Amino acid sequence: MLYVLAFPKFETTFTSSLAQFRAKHEPERAQLVRPHITLVFGLPGLDAKAFADFCQDTLSVAKPVPLDFDRFTIEYDPFEEKHKLLLQCGRGHDEIVSLHQRIYSGPHCQQFDHGQPYRPHMTIATNRDRASIAQLDPSVIGELPIRGILDIIELVSLTGGELKTLKSFPLSL
Repeated sequence: MLYVLAFPKFETTFTSSLAQFRAKHEPERAQLVRPHITLVFGLPGLDAKAFADFCQDTLSVAKPVPLDFDRFTIEYDPFEEKHKLLLQCGRGHDEIVSLHQRIYSGPHCQQFDHGQPYRPHMTIATNRDRASIAQLDPSVIGELPIRGILDIIELVSLTGGELKTLKSFPLSL
């Protein structure tokens, strides 16, 4: 499966507290991948080289995106059958949505589920039990809004529970 992930950069203090929170409340995912915004969700059967070339062309004009994560929400993910605590993107939202739409505009666009609205976020906790998620205090990771910058996007493959970076796309001014 191929994914396109955006990796925001944050202040060291926030990065550390977020890592601790995720290690406690979504340990498997925290070990697999650092905090990110998913731009393209699991695409099976694509030619990785051709998709990397498409992403390179698409992202070559993209600029770094200042971000503010300004609220927490709890949502149910029907694909994973889990409740998730999400850190939602405020400032930078429209730019991230635009990147998502541009990347999904390629030959693989038929794999995009138009019935699911795209909302840029970072998942910071998961649990099958909604009450367990609802009792968490995400304020321990930092005061809102949490500011960062998106200046790197990666094409990754997930095979056999292992995540591998295939290509990095730095965003430059």
